[in-house]
Amino acid sequence: MTGLLHSYGISATADRRRCGITGKVLQVSDWRHWHRRLFLAGAALLFLSLEAWARAGDGQRFSGGGGGWSSGTTIGGDGSSGVDIAYLIYLVVRYPAIGVPVLIVVLIVGYLKYQGQHRIETTIRNHNLQRHHAQRDANLAALQERDTTFELNAFKRRVQDGFERIQRAWAGGNIESVRPCMSDGVYERFNVQLELLRAAHQRNHMSGVQVDDVDVVAVTSDGQFDALHVAIRATAIDYTVDTHNDRLIHGNKRTPHSFIEYWSFLRKPGAKTRDTPGLLEGNCPNCGGAIKAVDAATCTFCGSVLNAGEYDWVLTEITQEVVWDVDRAVADLPGVSELRSRDADFNTQHVEDRASATFWRLIAAETTGNQKKLGRCASESFVAAKQHGMKTDNQGRDTWLSGVAIGAVEIQTVRREGAFDFAEVMVHWSASRENHPAAPTRSYRHTLVLKRSAEAQSVKHNLLASCHCPGCGAPDTASKNPTCDFCGTPLNTGRYSWVLDSIHNRLHSRHQRHVVSSVPREYTGRATLADKEVIACAITVMYADGHVDDREEMQLNRFARTRGIPPSELADIIDSVNKGDGASMAADSPESARELIDTMLAMCLADGHVDRAERQMLKNMGAKANLTDYDIDQLVKRKRAELYREARGAA
Repeated sequence: MTGLLHSYGISATADRRRCGITGKVLQVSDWRHWHRRLFLAGAALLFLSLEAWARAGDGQRFSGGGGGWSSGTTIGGDGSSGVDIAYLIYLVVRYPAIGVPVLIVVLIVGYLKYQGQHRIETTIRNHNLQRHHAQRDANLAALQERDTTFELNAFKRRVQDGFERIQRAWAGGNIESVRPCMSDGVYERFNVQLELLRAAHQRNHMSGVQVDDVDVVAVTSDGQFDALHVAIRATAIDYTVDTHNDRLIHGNKRTPHSFIEYWSFLRKPGAKTRDTPGLLEGNCPNCGGAIKAVDAATCTFCGSVLNAGEYDWVLTEITQEVVWDVDRAVADLPGVSELRSRDADFNTQHVEDRASATFWRLIAAETTGNQKKLGRCASESFVAAKQHGMKTDNQGRDTWLSGVAIGAVEIQTVRREGAFDFAEVMVHWSASRENHPAAPTRSYRHTLVLKRSAEAQSVKHNLLASCHCPGCGAPDTASKNPTCDFCGTPLNTGRYSWVLDSIHNRLHSRHQRHVVSSVPREYTGRATLADKEVIACAITVMYADGHVDDREEMQLNRFARTRGIPPSELADIIDSVNKGDGASMAADSPESARELIDTMLAMCLADGHVDRAERQMLKNMGAKANLTDYDIDQLVKRKRAELYREARGAA
């Protein structure tokens, strides 16, 4: 007990204490010391136990409001009532005969209340998981009906072997050896990351890789491809050192690190599972020949395009756990149906892969100042605008882009404007961007706007070879000419393939205002004022506690998309809120305020939990709708109970 108290900086042996409430120095008996220790130890144990329960159930997302212990001075459940901690301490110290029993009752009631709220949140989350699992199982059954030889466990074993093989290739700096089993975007990702490490005189070590679990979490099909999204839970020793002096820059040389990544694999619907080794094993899935390290991703024996998805599963995306969203994997996106009516082979994965490859080339250009490869996938106007910004900051100093990592690449919308189609693709990434390689890492959100002629048609066999020539299918080269070295097809005009037209901030954080380049307004007045009010207030909710939760951000983005608010316009709203201009978009009528509250409640309760900052924002909005704080508390309880009943009814 003494050790536990000392761990909180509390001495259990002193005879005199200064009471922080009365300011008097008290002579306290051993009996009172025992009760004080009981209280402090009980409080400490409760804090520790509640934190442990929260970590197990919600990815270490432990918040004061909405259950258990608050972060302020009360012990309460939903913010509507609470017990003053200072007064409770005073009772225990000065009147232990009253205070200790009260403390015990408070601890028991707090524990029971937390357990009840935790059960509600867990039930709501489990209901969402069960819904996704049912959809996954139905789609998997449809896949097995088309391919009767497909066996899930065998596929998972192949993924595990392929994962370990790719990790070995990465550690050896020889990513070309596994080039054929991945799309152009994934290959560009690995290739540029190795290039950045070499430029920064750094080397990444990854050893002791152990795959703990492989689970297929989502199965989709859009006509062009079947997709299997796989959660890989693994452990490895992962660290980065300076190549000059072997100084540790990041990671730990001795302690294994556990992580979860989501790997997405695509294959044409007509492909069949074979009983011979394929791409993940290093063999051509068509003729069975051993694959040699080739940049063209073409079989040297039969000439098949290996990463086209015609014969076997191809790795097309790697998403980090913190930004993975199963709803995004199965979502219908605005504008896709209209574009497919003109281009039957259009595929969103092709655009995401192209955007990923382009982004990595942009990163390489920013780091090295060499933009010859960028010029083959970006418009002339974009490259011209970037000429003066490469590798230097606004004071002209050399800058680093160190530790660059992409969390996710997500297509948001597709639309037609005049002679061109435009696709907006969100990139979640992180890096240190300073004038020294050991600078702190920051997270960024940027939207890449790609364009292509509205008359262009997708090339069916090049959908996953997104950097190959759309004319002859030849692989990209290191040439600085914006035309194909083999057939002369122009690569940077958007006439035949998607090119980067502009890029801008997705989210302006309080700590980060970096803008890669400005984007002209391409949308006008598609959303109503009420829609913008909801978004502005929701953004205020997310910023209320000083940070942005990735799941809340993705919920906001999906809500904006369904209301016709594109990412560029959403970024303008975010900027207005951050600059303090959001008040102009506040609700100006009780009716619109009630709509805002209802919508915000649904967003806040996506995980069954409303924290203190969110609750306060709801109460501020409630005042505009002539609702008292008590009314808001009751709305939260009723809405949560409604979601809980819905989840239990579906169980």
